[in-house]
Amino acid sequence: MDMKQKELSYNRKKQMAESLKKLMAQKPLQKITIQEIADGCGMNRYTFYYHFKDIYDLLSWVFQEETLSLIQKSDNCLTWQDGFRLFLHRIRENKEVFQCALNSLGQEALRKMFDQEVTHLMELFLEDARGTHQVSRDYQKFLGDFYIAALSGIVMEWIREDMNLPEETIMTYLHLIMDGQIDGAFQRAERDGA
Repeated sequence: MDMKQKELSYNRKKQMAESLKKLMAQKPLQKITIQEIADGCGMNRYTFYYHFKDIYDLLSWVFQEETLSLIQKSDNCLTWQDGFRLFLHRIRENKEVFQCALNSLGQEALRKMFDQEVTHLMELFLEDARGTHQVSRDYQKFLGDFYIAALSGIVMEWIREDMNLPEETIMTYLHLIMDGQIDGAFQRAERDGA
């Protein structure tokens, strides 16, 4: 596939993704048809099937694309807090889509998608926080998994509660909980030989 065809294919996928997101703001995922998605972007069903096997495949692509976009933006962030703030902001901007996904796919499927995004931010943060502490990679991974599960859980609950808590309040609470905790965890692990 040459560059022009790749660009055309990517643009068609983006159009279908936008059509799906508009529909998800109106009704549950299970009630959305491929024909509606195709009609929403002026394409036919065959074009849809050329790019995706089903609606869930398209939704997965949407989240992967947004994850890639967020990761690229977060690589330019100064802190993990900046990256996580971007993550929360993106969810709020697409509130109906995420609520529909949570209600349609369930908590576990959506958590897996979040874990990908949060993992990148946490890896960057832990690598920086580790500094000169002599701890095993296994411990660092365990620590990352612990915080990833916590952060993903907080986001899931935030979506479930209709995002009533302002993003800055979440960031303030996270700062109060995490400030100094990671460094302390590395210090204790280094002292105890973990």
